[in-house]
Amino acid sequence: MRELVYVSEAKLSQFESQGLDKHLARASEVAGKVPGVELRVNLSGRAAHPGLDRAVRKIGTSARWYTDDELVPGQWVQFEARLNYRVVHGGSHAGQSAALLFWEPPNGDEPRLLLHGSPEHLVGARTPPPAETIGLPISHSGGMADFLDELTGKSFSQALHFLLGDLDRRTPPELAGWMAGYARLTADLAVTNTPAHFTREERTPPTRVVLASPLYVEYTSAPEPG
Repeated sequence: MRELVYVSEAKLSQFESQGLDKHLARASEVAGKVPGVELRVNLSGRAAHPGLDRAVRKIGTSARWYTDDELVPGQWVQFEARLNYRVVHGGSHAGQSAALLFWEPPNGDEPRLLLHGSPEHLVGARTPPPAETIGLPISHSGGMADFLDELTGKSFSQALHFLLGDLDRRTPPELAGWMAGYARLTADLAVTNTPAHFTREERTPPTRVVLASPLYVEYTSAPEPG
């Protein structure tokens, strides 16, 4: 039984339009909260999203692992990592545009996963999200670029650095839970850790950030040690 946190109905419908089952079943739920949205976590994801398993089987034949080298935007990647998540509202239109972000806390030189999606795809979300005012949905690569520009007014790489720093400050890494799923890669890039006022000699190596838009995210057990 899947304990789903997020399912992109838009992505799933692309597979359903190829003949996957569209019937929905009643789901059992447990209450929960995430900043910005009241939700109820669905504990019967297989019943509520019957096409998900078949979509995963189709994607799984070609998906790469999210830390593999030479990833290309548009590829499907599989992930399993400790993630925090939060709804973030846009800058100049705060309260009118919003993104749901899952992110991996810093862990030395290891790559960091950052997932971007639409708040309405949180499983069991009860409060309608604010209407988006940017041109493309947040789950789209262009929509995420617009959102970052709206939020910070900085270059794409600088905006990601600013965003991750703010997310880390707001949510302790100790709260991150083990999650897994599949996502479509938006970008794989090196993000500088250097504030603008640092001198060249004080710069630290950039962090690799894997930015992707999830098909689904579910809770999973921590890997066995060793």
